[in-house]
Amino acid sequence: LATNVFLNCAAVFFNMLPIPPLDGFGILAPLLSRNLRALLYSFSVFGFFLIFMLFAMNPSIRAFFQTTINNLMAALNVSPLLANQGLSEFMFWRS
Repeated sequence: LATNVFLNCAAVFFNMLPIPPLDGFGILAPLLSRNLRALLYSFSVFGFFLIFMLFAMNPSIRAFFQTTINNLMAALNVSPLLANQGLSEFMFWRS
C-alpha cells in the first residue's frame, strides 16, 4: 500500500512540473503571451525527453524529487521506508 501511495505521489508531483505537455504548464500557460505560449507548445513533443534526460543526467534533480516525494509521504503519515521496500520487492519479482 505504501508503494502505491509513493507511485501516486510521484505521478502527481511529476505532472505538476511546468513543462509542456504536463498539467503544470497548463496552469502557467494563460499567464504567458500568446506568441510565447505557441512557441513553448511547439516544443511539447520534446518535453518528456527533456524531463527524462534531466533526471538521468543530474543527480541533484533526482535527489530533490525523491526528497519532495518522501516529505509528501511523511505529511500523509506513510513511511517512505515501506514504499522503498515495496519497490525493491517489485523489482526483485520482475527479474
